[in-house]
Amino acid sequence: MGEVDSRLAELGARYRASLPIKRASVELAWRALNAGPSDPVRLDSLQRVVHRIAGSATSYGYDEIGTLAARADEGLELLRELGVVDAKAASVAAVLSGLAPIIERLIDALARDSGPAPSLSRTH
Repeated sequence: MGEVDSRLAELGARYRASLPIKRASVELAWRALNAGPSDPVRLDSLQRVVHRIAGSATSYGYDEIGTLAARADEGLELLRELGVVDAKAASVAAVLSGLAPIIERLIDALARDSGPAPSLSRTH
């Protein structure tokens, strides 16, 4: 294994090791948002975590996590566009209800994929 391949394997292992933390962050922020859906700070917190996962997961071979995080990010952006504080409660509830299964699947995927990292390989 060359130096670059070794470094890629190390980065993949670090990312894999971070999945339980990412899962806990998503779960905590999701619970906080559900407890106070009209709080834009809670929305920002969850969206920031999910957006980072969406941007990084596929780079490390976690395609399902990346796809779910991107879908969650889109739904959270819709909440932002609705203007969470000013939106009718029914609109916010509808978006949150639609997001729930996506977020739950993301949390499950983060827990499940904490095993060995997918192989990262260089493109030539």
